[in-house]
Amino acid sequence: MLQPTAVNPGTTYTWLPAAGQVIRQGERVYSVSDEPVPLLYGSIAAYRAFYVGMSGGADVGELTHDLITLGYGAGLTESDHYSSATAAAVERWQRALGLPATGEVLLGQAVFEPGPIRVTSVTPSVGVSVGGAGGSGVGSGGGGGGGGAVLTATSVTPIVTVDLDVTQEYLVKPGDAVSVVLPDGTSTVGGHIETVGNVATCPGGGGIGTGTGAGTGAGSADQSPCESAGTNNNSPPTVAVTITLDRTPGGATLDQAPVNVNITTQRADNVLAVPVNALLALAGGGFGDDVVTGGASRLVGVTTGLYSNTLVQVSGPGITAGTRVAVPSS
Repeated sequence: MLQPTAVNPGTTYTWLPAAGQVIRQGERVYSVSDEPVPLLYGSIAAYRAFYVGMSGGADVGELTHDLITLGYGAGLTESDHYSSATAAAVERWQRALGLPATGEVLLGQAVFEPGPIRVTSVTPSVGVSVGGAGGSGVGSGGGGGGGGAVLTATSVTPIVTVDLDVTQEYLVKPGDAVSVVLPDGTSTVGGHIETVGNVATCPGGGGIGTGTGAGTGAGSADQSPCESAGTNNNSPPTVAVTITLDRTPGGATLDQAPVNVNITTQRADNVLAVPVNALLALAGGGFGDDVVTGGASRLVGVTTGLYSNTLVQVSGPGITAGTRVAVPSS
Protein backbone atom coordinates (compact mmCIF):
# COMPACT_ATOMS: atom_id res chain seq x y z
CA MET A 1 0.00 0.00 0.00
CA LEU A 2 1.13 3.59 -0.60
CA GLN A 3 1.96 5.53 2.52
CA PRO A 4 -0.60 8.28 3.16
CA THR A 5 2.02 10.97 2.43
CA ALA A 6 3.08 9.43 -0.90
CA VAL A 7 -0.15 10.20 -2.76
CA ASN A 8 -2.45 12.93 -1.58
CA PRO A 9 -6.25 12.68 -1.87
CA GLY A 10 -7.46 13.74 -5.31
CA THR A 11 -4.27 12.83 -7.17
CA THR A 12 -4.75 11.51 -10.70
CA TYR A 13 -2.79 9.70 -13.37
CA THR A 14 -1.49 12.36 -15.76
CA TRP A 15 0.68 10.17 -17.99
CA LEU A 16 0.61 6.46 -18.76
CA PRO A 17 2.73 4.40 -21.14
CA ALA A 18 1.42 2.61 -24.20
CA ALA A 19 1.29 -1.17 -24.51
CA GLY A 20 4.51 -2.38 -26.08
CA GLN A 21 6.58 0.49 -24.72
CA VAL A 22 9.98 -0.43 -23.25
CA ILE A 23 10.94 1.38 -20.04
CA ARG A 24 14.51 1.43 -18.76
CA GLN A 25 16.35 2.51 -15.63
CA GLY A 26 15.55 6.09 -14.62
CA GLU A 27 12.67 6.49 -17.08
CA ARG A 28 9.14 7.15 -15.86
CA VAL A 29 6.74 4.25 -15.56
CA TYR A 30 3.77 6.57 -15.15
CA SER A 31 3.05 10.03 -13.73
CA VAL A 32 0.79 11.04 -10.86
CA SER A 33 -0.31 14.70 -10.77
CA ASP A 34 2.49 15.52 -13.24
CA GLU A 35 5.12 13.90 -11.00
CA PRO A 36 6.96 11.00 -12.68
CA VAL A 37 7.24 7.63 -10.95
CA PRO A 38 10.56 6.30 -12.31
CA LEU A 39 11.84 2.78 -12.83
CA LEU A 40 14.79 1.70 -10.72
CA TYR A 41 16.59 -1.62 -11.02
CA GLY A 42 16.41 -4.07 -8.15
CA SER A 43 15.10 -7.55 -7.41
CA ILE A 44 13.53 -6.45 -4.11
CA ALA A 45 10.18 -4.74 -4.64
CA ALA A 46 9.69 -1.50 -2.72
CA TYR A 47 7.97 -2.20 0.59
CA ARG A 48 8.93 0.83 2.73
CA ALA A 49 9.96 4.47 2.53
CA PHE A 50 13.63 5.51 2.32
CA TYR A 51 14.91 8.21 4.72
CA VAL A 52 17.81 9.05 7.03
CA GLY A 53 17.47 7.02 10.21
CA MET A 54 15.76 4.00 8.62
CA SER A 55 17.22 0.55 9.25
CA GLY A 56 19.67 -0.69 6.68
CA GLY A 57 18.91 -3.42 4.17
CA ALA A 58 19.46 -4.79 0.70
CA ASP A 59 16.69 -2.55 -0.65
CA VAL A 60 18.76 0.48 0.41
CA GLY A 61 21.72 -1.06 -1.40
CA GLU A 62 19.61 -1.31 -4.55
CA LEU A 63 18.63 2.36 -4.35
CA THR A 64 22.26 3.36 -3.72
CA HIS A 65 23.41 1.38 -6.75
CA ASP A 66 20.74 3.02 -8.92
CA LEU A 67 21.73 6.52 -7.80
CA ILE A 68 25.40 5.86 -8.61
CA THR A 69 24.57 4.26 -11.99
CA LEU A 70 22.30 7.17 -12.96
CA GLY A 71 25.06 9.67 -12.20
CA TYR A 72 23.82 11.16 -8.93
CA GLY A 73 26.23 9.37 -6.59
CA ALA A 74 28.96 11.98 -6.09
CA GLY A 75 30.46 11.26 -2.65
CA LEU A 76 28.28 8.15 -2.29
CA THR A 77 29.64 4.62 -1.86
CA GLU A 78 27.85 1.30 -2.29
CA SER A 79 26.15 0.61 1.04
CA ASP A 80 23.03 -0.85 2.61
CA HIS A 81 22.90 2.14 4.98
CA TYR A 82 20.80 5.22 4.16
CA SER A 83 23.16 8.03 5.10
CA SER A 84 23.15 11.79 4.69
CA ALA A 85 25.19 11.22 1.52
CA THR A 86 22.38 8.98 0.24
CA ALA A 87 19.83 11.69 1.02
CA ALA A 88 21.95 14.27 -0.86
CA ALA A 89 22.12 11.95 -3.88
CA VAL A 90 18.34 11.47 -3.74
CA GLU A 91 17.88 15.26 -3.69
CA ARG A 92 20.02 15.62 -6.84
CA TRP A 93 18.01 12.88 -8.52
CA GLN A 94 14.70 14.46 -7.48
CA ARG A 95 15.71 17.89 -8.81
CA ALA A 96 16.64 16.33 -12.16
CA LEU A 97 13.16 14.78 -12.33
CA GLY A 98 11.48 18.05 -11.41
CA LEU A 99 10.33 16.69 -8.05
CA PRO A 100 10.48 18.33 -4.62
CA ALA A 101 14.00 17.72 -3.28
CA THR A 102 13.10 16.08 0.03
CA GLY A 103 15.93 13.56 0.26
CA GLU A 104 13.33 10.90 0.99
CA VAL A 105 11.65 8.36 -1.28
CA LEU A 106 8.17 7.46 -0.13
CA LEU A 107 6.55 4.17 -0.94
CA GLY A 108 4.93 4.48 -4.36
CA GLN A 109 7.31 7.16 -5.65
CA ALA A 110 9.50 4.65 -7.52
CA VAL A 111 9.09 1.22 -9.09
CA PHE A 112 11.75 -1.46 -8.67
CA GLU A 113 12.15 -4.22 -11.26
CA PRO A 114 15.15 -6.48 -11.97
CA GLY A 115 15.72 -4.83 -15.36
CA PRO A 116 14.02 -3.12 -18.30
CA ILE A 117 10.33 -3.88 -18.76
CA ARG A 118 8.00 -4.03 -21.74
CA VAL A 119 4.46 -2.86 -21.02
CA THR A 120 1.81 -5.43 -21.97
CA SER A 121 -1.33 -3.71 -20.67
CA VAL A 122 -2.39 -0.58 -18.79
CA THR A 123 -5.37 -0.61 -16.42
CA PRO A 124 -6.42 3.01 -15.68
CA SER A 125 -6.78 5.94 -18.05
CA VAL A 126 -5.22 9.38 -17.86
CA GLY A 127 -7.32 11.54 -15.55
CA VAL A 128 -8.51 8.66 -13.37
CA SER A 129 -7.98 9.12 -9.63
CA VAL A 130 -5.18 7.08 -8.11
CA GLY A 131 -6.73 4.09 -6.39
CA GLY A 132 -9.94 4.50 -8.32
CA ALA A 133 -9.14 2.15 -11.18
CA GLY A 134 -5.92 0.32 -10.82
CA GLY A 135 -3.87 0.88 -7.68
CA SER A 136 -0.22 1.78 -7.80
CA GLY A 137 2.25 -0.70 -9.16
CA VAL A 138 3.54 -2.92 -11.92
CA GLY A 139 1.88 -6.30 -12.25
CA SER A 140 5.07 -8.16 -13.12
CA GLY A 141 6.01 -8.49 -9.47
CA GLY A 142 7.66 -5.20 -8.57
CA GLY A 143 6.53 -1.68 -7.92
CA GLY A 144 4.71 -0.56 -4.85
CA GLY A 145 1.34 -1.88 -5.75
CA GLY A 146 -1.65 -1.85 -3.55
CA GLY A 147 -5.24 -2.19 -4.67
CA GLY A 148 -4.29 -3.59 -8.06
CA ALA A 149 -1.65 -2.89 -10.67
CA VAL A 150 -1.42 0.23 -12.81
CA LEU A 151 0.03 -1.88 -15.59
CA THR A 152 1.38 -5.31 -16.37
CA ALA A 153 4.78 -5.79 -17.92
CA THR A 154 7.26 -8.43 -18.93
CA SER A 155 11.01 -8.62 -19.21
CA VAL A 156 12.46 -7.44 -22.50
CA THR A 157 14.34 -10.77 -22.69
CA PRO A 158 12.10 -13.19 -24.61
CA ILE A 159 11.09 -16.30 -22.69
CA VAL A 160 8.86 -19.23 -23.53
CA THR A 161 6.57 -20.99 -21.06
CA VAL A 162 5.42 -24.56 -21.64
CA ASP A 163 2.76 -26.55 -19.79
CA LEU A 164 4.49 -29.93 -19.89
CA ASP A 165 2.60 -33.17 -19.27
CA VAL A 166 3.77 -34.55 -15.92
CA THR A 167 4.41 -37.91 -17.55
CA GLN A 168 7.15 -36.22 -19.62
CA GLU A 169 8.72 -34.21 -16.80
CA TYR A 170 11.51 -36.76 -16.32
CA LEU A 171 12.68 -36.08 -19.88
CA VAL A 172 13.80 -32.51 -19.20
CA LYS A 173 16.04 -30.64 -16.79
CA PRO A 174 17.43 -27.10 -16.50
CA GLY A 175 20.14 -26.46 -19.05
CA ASP A 176 18.75 -28.78 -21.74
CA ALA A 177 18.88 -27.34 -25.26
CA VAL A 178 15.62 -26.89 -27.21
CA SER A 179 14.55 -25.38 -30.50
CA VAL A 180 11.59 -23.02 -30.74
CA VAL A 181 9.49 -22.73 -33.88
CA LEU A 182 8.34 -19.11 -34.16
CA PRO A 183 4.79 -17.98 -34.99
CA ASP A 184 5.53 -17.89 -38.75
CA GLY A 185 5.80 -21.68 -38.58
CA THR A 186 9.17 -21.89 -40.34
CA SER A 187 11.75 -19.82 -38.46
CA THR A 188 13.44 -21.41 -35.47
CA VAL A 189 15.65 -20.16 -32.68
CA GLY A 190 17.61 -22.10 -30.11
CA GLY A 191 17.00 -21.92 -26.39
CA HIS A 192 17.70 -23.59 -23.07
CA ILE A 193 15.43 -24.77 -20.30
CA GLU A 194 15.68 -22.33 -17.39
CA THR A 195 13.33 -23.88 -14.82
CA VAL A 196 11.11 -26.92 -14.42
CA GLY A 197 8.21 -26.44 -12.00
CA ASN A 198 7.65 -28.73 -9.04
CA VAL A 199 3.90 -28.15 -8.70
CA ALA A 200 1.49 -29.97 -11.02
CA THR A 201 -1.68 -28.16 -12.04
CA CYS A 202 -4.74 -29.04 -14.08
CA PRO A 203 -5.89 -27.04 -17.12
CA GLY A 204 -7.88 -24.16 -15.69
CA GLY A 205 -5.54 -23.65 -12.73
CA GLY A 206 -6.52 -26.38 -10.28
CA GLY A 207 -3.63 -27.85 -8.31
CA ILE A 208 -3.43 -31.54 -7.54
CA GLY A 209 -1.26 -31.33 -4.46
CA THR A 210 1.95 -33.06 -3.56
CA GLY A 211 0.65 -36.60 -3.41
CA THR A 212 1.53 -37.16 0.24
CA GLY A 213 -0.90 -38.31 2.89
CA ALA A 214 -4.07 -40.33 2.56
CA GLY A 215 -6.52 -39.82 -0.30
CA THR A 216 -10.06 -38.61 0.12
CA GLY A 217 -11.62 -41.39 -1.91
CA ALA A 218 -13.59 -38.86 -3.95
CA GLY A 219 -12.32 -39.99 -7.35
CA SER A 220 -12.82 -43.24 -9.21
CA ALA A 221 -10.08 -45.48 -10.53
CA ASP A 222 -10.77 -44.63 -14.18
CA GLN A 223 -10.70 -40.86 -13.65
CA SER A 224 -7.72 -38.70 -14.52
CA PRO A 225 -6.18 -36.73 -11.62
CA CYS A 226 -7.73 -33.55 -13.01
CA GLU A 227 -11.20 -35.11 -13.14
CA SER A 228 -10.78 -36.30 -9.58
CA ALA A 229 -9.75 -32.77 -8.58
CA GLY A 230 -13.15 -31.55 -9.70
CA THR A 231 -12.09 -29.58 -12.77
CA ASN A 232 -14.32 -31.58 -15.15
CA ASN A 233 -11.28 -31.88 -17.40
CA ASN A 234 -9.77 -35.20 -18.40
CA SER A 235 -6.54 -33.64 -19.66
CA PRO A 236 -3.41 -34.72 -17.80
CA PRO A 237 -1.87 -32.42 -15.17
CA THR A 238 1.10 -30.32 -16.24
CA VAL A 239 4.14 -28.60 -14.79
CA ALA A 240 5.40 -25.19 -15.89
CA VAL A 241 8.66 -25.11 -17.84
CA THR A 242 10.37 -21.81 -18.69
CA ILE A 243 12.78 -21.48 -21.59
CA THR A 244 15.21 -18.66 -22.37
CA LEU A 245 16.07 -17.99 -26.01
CA ASP A 246 19.68 -17.92 -27.16
CA ARG A 247 18.97 -14.76 -29.14
CA THR A 248 16.15 -12.33 -29.80
CA PRO A 249 14.43 -13.37 -33.04
CA GLY A 250 15.01 -10.87 -35.81
CA GLY A 251 11.96 -8.81 -36.69
CA ALA A 252 10.07 -9.90 -33.59
CA THR A 253 7.23 -7.43 -33.03
CA LEU A 254 4.75 -9.37 -30.88
CA ASP A 255 4.82 -9.06 -27.10
CA GLN A 256 3.15 -12.46 -26.70
CA ALA A 257 2.58 -15.22 -29.25
CA PRO A 258 2.10 -19.00 -29.41
CA VAL A 259 5.13 -21.04 -30.45
CA ASN A 260 6.07 -24.71 -30.76
CA VAL A 261 8.96 -26.13 -28.76
CA ASN A 262 11.02 -29.12 -29.85
CA ILE A 263 12.75 -30.85 -26.96
CA THR A 264 15.52 -33.31 -27.81
CA THR A 265 15.55 -36.09 -25.22
CA GLN A 266 18.07 -38.37 -26.94
CA ARG A 267 20.62 -37.80 -29.67
CA ALA A 268 22.81 -39.97 -31.87
CA ASP A 269 25.45 -38.54 -34.21
CA ASN A 270 27.13 -40.06 -37.26
CA VAL A 271 24.66 -42.93 -37.55
CA LEU A 272 22.45 -44.27 -40.30
CA ALA A 273 18.77 -43.35 -40.04
CA VAL A 274 16.38 -45.05 -42.47
CA PRO A 275 12.63 -44.83 -43.07
CA VAL A 276 10.78 -47.20 -40.78
CA ASN A 277 9.25 -48.96 -43.77
CA ALA A 278 12.76 -49.93 -44.93
CA LEU A 279 12.89 -52.43 -42.05
CA LEU A 280 12.23 -56.05 -43.07
CA ALA A 281 11.11 -58.68 -40.58
CA LEU A 282 13.52 -61.64 -40.46
CA ALA A 283 12.31 -65.23 -40.24
CA GLY A 284 14.35 -65.85 -37.11
CA GLY A 285 13.21 -62.65 -35.46
CA GLY A 286 14.54 -59.13 -35.55
CA PHE A 287 14.92 -56.84 -38.53
CA GLY A 288 17.05 -56.40 -41.60
CA ASP A 289 17.66 -53.91 -44.38
CA ASP A 290 18.36 -54.42 -48.08
CA VAL A 291 21.77 -52.75 -48.36
CA VAL A 292 22.42 -51.45 -51.89
CA THR A 293 25.95 -51.65 -53.28
CA GLY A 294 26.33 -50.67 -56.91
CA GLY A 295 23.48 -52.35 -58.77
CA ALA A 296 23.01 -55.19 -56.28
CA SER A 297 21.46 -55.47 -52.85
CA ARG A 298 21.94 -57.86 -49.94
CA LEU A 299 19.92 -58.43 -46.80
CA VAL A 300 21.77 -57.42 -43.62
CA GLY A 301 20.47 -57.97 -40.10
CA VAL A 302 20.28 -54.71 -38.16
CA THR A 303 19.74 -53.51 -34.64
CA THR A 304 17.35 -50.62 -34.20
CA GLY A 305 18.15 -47.61 -32.06
CA LEU A 306 16.41 -44.26 -31.69
CA TYR A 307 13.12 -43.53 -33.43
CA SER A 308 12.18 -40.03 -34.64
CA ASN A 309 8.91 -39.59 -36.49
CA THR A 310 9.24 -41.81 -39.61
CA LEU A 311 12.96 -42.55 -39.20
CA VAL A 312 14.80 -45.15 -37.16
CA GLN A 313 18.48 -45.52 -36.33
CA VAL A 314 19.99 -48.82 -37.52
CA SER A 315 23.36 -50.46 -37.00
CA GLY A 316 24.86 -53.73 -38.19
CA PRO A 317 27.80 -55.29 -40.05
CA GLY A 318 29.18 -52.83 -42.60
CA ILE A 319 26.46 -50.24 -41.92
CA THR A 320 27.70 -46.70 -41.42
CA ALA A 321 26.43 -43.18 -41.95
CA GLY A 322 25.85 -42.87 -45.71
CA THR A 323 25.07 -46.54 -46.37
CA ARG A 324 22.33 -46.86 -49.00
CA VAL A 325 19.33 -49.09 -48.34
CA ALA A 326 16.32 -50.04 -50.45
CA VAL A 327 13.00 -48.44 -49.51
CA PRO A 328 9.64 -49.76 -50.73
CA SER A 329 7.98 -47.45 -53.23
CA SER A 330 4.68 -47.56 -51.33
